[in-house]
Amino acid sequence: MDKLNRRIGNRIRSWMLLPLACTLLAATSANAKYTEPQSYNNPAVTVTLGAWPYKTNAWDDTTTFQKAIDYVAANGGGKVIVPADTYRLVQIDLKSDVHVVFDGKSTIFPHSQVIADGDTVNLFNFGTDGRIDNASVRGSGGWTKFEFGNHDKVRAFLCGDVNNFLIASFTINDSRTTYSSITLTWEGNAANGDPLIPSNGTIKNIRANDADYGYGAIQAQSGIDIYFKNITSVGGVAVRLETGWKVMNLAQASGLWGITGDNITSIHGQAAVFFEAHALHHGHTSFNNVKSVGSEYAVLNAGGSLHKFNQQEIDDNNLTEGSFESITINGVDAMYEAGPIVTRWAHLLHFPVELHGLVYEDPTILGSKQYAGPSIAPVLNTTPNDSNIVITNINSNNSFQYHPDIIDSSDFFTGSERTVLNTKIP
Repeated sequence: MDKLNRRIGNRIRSWMLLPLACTLLAATSANAKYTEPQSYNNPAVTVTLGAWPYKTNAWDDTTTFQKAIDYVAANGGGKVIVPADTYRLVQIDLKSDVHVVFDGKSTIFPHSQVIADGDTVNLFNFGTDGRIDNASVRGSGGWTKFEFGNHDKVRAFLCGDVNNFLIASFTINDSRTTYSSITLTWEGNAANGDPLIPSNGTIKNIRANDADYGYGAIQAQSGIDIYFKNITSVGGVAVRLETGWKVMNLAQASGLWGITGDNITSIHGQAAVFFEAHALHHGHTSFNNVKSVGSEYAVLNAGGSLHKFNQQEIDDNNLTEGSFESITINGVDAMYEAGPIVTRWAHLLHFPVELHGLVYEDPTILGSKQYAGPSIAPVLNTTPNDSNIVITNINSNNSFQYHPDIIDSSDFFTGSERTVLNTKIP
C-alpha cells in the first residue's frame, strides 16, 4: 500500500499526504467530478460537421470526426457540433480542450468495414495516446444512441490518461459484447512512477441494453476522483469496480480512489454495483441510491483474491489479497423476480435451497453463460468482518423470502452445484 501511494504521487492532489488521507478523502470525494473548462464555456473555435470541409456520409465518418477534433485542438480548443444523423466511425482520439456535442437524435454505429474479425476496438478514446485534459463527449437535447450490432469486442469509450473529462447522455444498445461499454484503464506509469489513469471525471446519464452477464455499462480498473450518476445496465453490472487486469496487479500499480456514485441501477443483471479488488489496495468509495430490478444482487462485494496468480508470482511481487479502504453505500432498493436471470457456475451455491427448483442449465440461454435462476439477495458481502464496509437503508420490498438483506458465505448452500441444478420444482 505504501509503495503504491508513493507511485500515485501528486496525481492524487489533496490526498498526497498519507497521514491526512482519510480526512481529506471524506471531505473531497463528494465533490470529485468534472468541471466545465473555459474551452467549453468560451470556445475559441466551434466546428459543425456536415458542411465542407467536414462533410459526413454515414459510410465512414472516422476521418471527418478526427479532422474536426484535431483542428479544434490546434486552434485554442472548443466544440465539435454533431447534427442529428447516423454516423459510422471507429477509434476516434479525443484531444485536450475539445468537446464533442452530439444532437440527442443521432445514432452511432461501429464502422464494420474497418473492424477485422476478432479485433478489439473503441469508438472513442480519452488519453490512450498521451495525456489529455479538459475533454468531453455528450448528447444534447436527448440521449444519443450507440448501436453495436453483431460486433463482439467493441467499447463505446476507453478512458486512460485523461484529467477533467465528461461522458454524458448515451444509450448503448449492446449485443452481449465481451467488454463493458465504458472502461477506465491504466496506461502504465510515467517516468517518475506516477500511474497514468483517469482523474476528475464524470460519467452520467448512461444506459446499456442487452449487456453480457460478466460486463455491463461501466468497468473501472483505475481512477482518481470519478463520479458516476444515473447509470443503468440491462444485464451485467452497471458500475463494476473490479481491478482484475493481471499485468496491473503484478506491477502493483494504479487502483481506485475517491470513486462516488448516485442512482445506479441493474435490471435483470448480476448487480448494480460490484466490487472486486483482486490483489490491489484501493481508497474510499461511496454510493447513494443503488437499485436492482430482477437482478441477482443490487450490491456485490467479492473482496480480494489471489486466484489469478501462481505461488511464484505471489512471492516475487509480494501480492496480498486486495481491499478497499472503505465502501459506503446509503440507500439500496432491491426487487426480487423469479427469473430467468443469467448466472454462472460460481454463483450456484448462493441460491437459497427453497429456490433451487428455479435454477437450471440451458445451453440455449443467450450470452456466454449457460445457467439461469431467480434473484438471490439485495446485498452479498464476502468480507462481513470488515468494519469499513457500511451499507445502510436497504429496502427489499418484502420480496426476498429466503435470504436476509445482506448475505455472506455463511448463507451459501453447503451441498454441490449439481444438487442445485438437479432440484426439480415441486
